[in-house]
Amino acid sequence: MNGNGRDLLELFCLPALAAATPWRFGAAFCRRRSNERWYDAEAQAAWSAASRFLPEASAEDWTRRYRLGRLFDHADLFLIQTRGERWLKHWVEVQGSWPEQGPFVVVTFHYGNGFWGIRHLRRSGFTVQAVRRGFDRALFGSAWVRYLYAQLRTRVTDRAFGLATLPDDAHSLRRLRQALRQGQCVLGLFDVPVEAGRKAIAAEFFGRPARFPRGLLYLARTESVPIVVYTLRTDADTGRKRLRIFPPIRVDDEQLAGREVVHLLETAIREDPTAWHHWAGNARFFAGADAATAQRPTETV
Repeated sequence: MNGNGRDLLELFCLPALAAATPWRFGAAFCRRRSNERWYDAEAQAAWSAASRFLPEASAEDWTRRYRLGRLFDHADLFLIQTRGERWLKHWVEVQGSWPEQGPFVVVTFHYGNGFWGIRHLRRSGFTVQAVRRGFDRALFGSAWVRYLYAQLRTRVTDRAFGLATLPDDAHSLRRLRQALRQGQCVLGLFDVPVEAGRKAIAAEFFGRPARFPRGLLYLARTESVPIVVYTLRTDADTGRKRLRIFPPIRVDDEQLAGREVVHLLETAIREDPTAWHHWAGNARFFAGADAATAQRPTETV
């Protein structure tokens, strides 16, 4: 089977089939399929990186659970389009609560399945503006199925927010400030490798010096709003979504607040290592970590 044919099955057919049935059957379908070799190249790459940090884990069990996580994540793209409030109340268990009023900065990670956190936040009465990094068609080469999937995911994400996500460019900080001043919340992903020219937060991550983006923390501090971290993952045995909302963090010091957020990220990963989507590229968080505080100041998020 060629790459596009396999992508079509892994990204569209299998997850859409899981989402087309009542979810108790869909989750069981995902568990059965996770014993097969779907997403195997991705799972093996993730395991190769994770095994350096999790020496006690079993390769076979770890990769099976990772494949299951990918199936859950891709199925969520179809579930979020076809399920409503009754489904959310039944299948999403919530620990913690959002602040009573905004604005605040919402921080989450490439971890688990985040769509239902956005749905729950909006259901709680908040308008949410988000920023994302775009993708270049040329980067996909001949992998046209992956390109179509990326486009679909972008459209579904915009629909989940109810607003078009902003491109991560030189104008994004100004527009995010405007959103907060209008009483909206701002949401962004924290576990993004820091590019050259962007100021970073230096923190210890799995016992090693690492660097994480400063932008959301800088925005919260300069606009005098708290940050609220949430995680959402799917229980492997039941298929239930578990949304955890952490207490607000005041950002008086970006470095200290950043280290607290990194601690929450590492804790979540240790609870369910296969739920983190960045294992294969995790070396980028450690690259240049010793020079994190030497990056030139910038107004770009």
